[in-house]
Amino acid sequence: MTRRNVLGALVLFAGSLFASTASATNWSLSPGDNLTAAIEQAVDGDTITLTPGVYTPSAVGTAYPDGKQFAVVKRVRIVGGGLTPSEVTLSAPSTNSLAVVFLSYTYAWNTSTNPATAIVGNPSGATLENLTIESGAGGVHISDVSSRLHDITLKNVVIHAVTNNPLSFGVVLDKVDRIVLENVEVTSSSTAFYIRDSSETLLMNSTVISTSADNSNALAVLGGERNIIVNNALGTPVATPGVTVNGAAVAFYNTQRNRFELNSVQGHRDDGVDFHNTNVSGVPTQQTLDNYAGKNSVISNGWAAGRPGGTGMWVNCSANNSWLYGNDVQGGPEAGMTIWLSNSNMLLGNSTHNNKDAGLFLSGAADTIPLCPVTAYQVKPDRNYLYSNSAYFNQTDSIVVRT
Repeated sequence: MTRRNVLGALVLFAGSLFASTASATNWSLSPGDNLTAAIEQAVDGDTITLTPGVYTPSAVGTAYPDGKQFAVVKRVRIVGGGLTPSEVTLSAPSTNSLAVVFLSYTYAWNTSTNPATAIVGNPSGATLENLTIESGAGGVHISDVSSRLHDITLKNVVIHAVTNNPLSFGVVLDKVDRIVLENVEVTSSSTAFYIRDSSETLLMNSTVISTSADNSNALAVLGGERNIIVNNALGTPVATPGVTVNGAAVAFYNTQRNRFELNSVQGHRDDGVDFHNTNVSGVPTQQTLDNYAGKNSVISNGWAAGRPGGTGMWVNCSANNSWLYGNDVQGGPEAGMTIWLSNSNMLLGNSTHNNKDAGLFLSGAADTIPLCPVTAYQVKPDRNYLYSNSAYFNQTDSIVVRT
């Protein structure tokens, strides 16, 4: 990266005002101003308010070299100054670059030392709120190769990443901790919320309008632990035979001790909620264990649409010690709730109805093995508990148990 003393440079923002206080600076930017440059000049704790209008990224006057995306490098609060998120738009039309990235990078050099030393920013603790992101590729990416970012918040943010690019994710969290996603609305081509090898994420009160790429998800949690997903709408209603999530709605793969509660899951093409182990490249290798899914509503139109596959909630391939409680599951072309090749799971107080094959399905038979890619996890089910569940109006069976 080019060495440049950005701290010593004077970057003018047309129409910009800022008022200093003893503890922080409040910046005000207008459309046409350079948001990335303002972040580089700010100090941790500053607030940058964006007056209503459309903002585009630029590399002019910035250390960050990619002029196709906005880069957040400091612990700053970036807030849209309108009454609603629709009044302020971060527009990144490039089809091969994420719109907003949170990462550490060298934003200035201390030239008083010999040799000059890099000044590296860190956005841990930053906030982005009350605005809309229009992206030709992905929406928001929070990750860093040199350190685990943490304690970043997205609040009242609308993301549109709907080009034909199959990598147009809504929000990507990769190797980060304690990220809060509150009231975030996503329309994307690929998976809306992609959480990999991250811990203690809080995803709440958010909405996935749709995903369009083949096998995309509303939510994918790959690796990591102790993530909380509560009170979200993951997919939206659609007239039969349409779908709004073009794959399984929710996937928990190789992940532990997560809570998934009070969510609405609908509009999906395939399964509703999966707890699974896999050996796919890029997914952390730990075993799926100790996950909780309770009081969720899972509604499929798969049976009515004549689709051949799709289970409401599925525990598979030694995804052990899962608790599924108080869920309402309906409309699937297969079973409402399924446990295959897994041990020590609890199904408590669930309601499964109007599914094609069965209400509850427990199996370790030979036909389940091809759907468990990890040989060591191909076990006969043992110590699974079904208490106080209600299974009714399922076409074939209420409860099926096979060994």
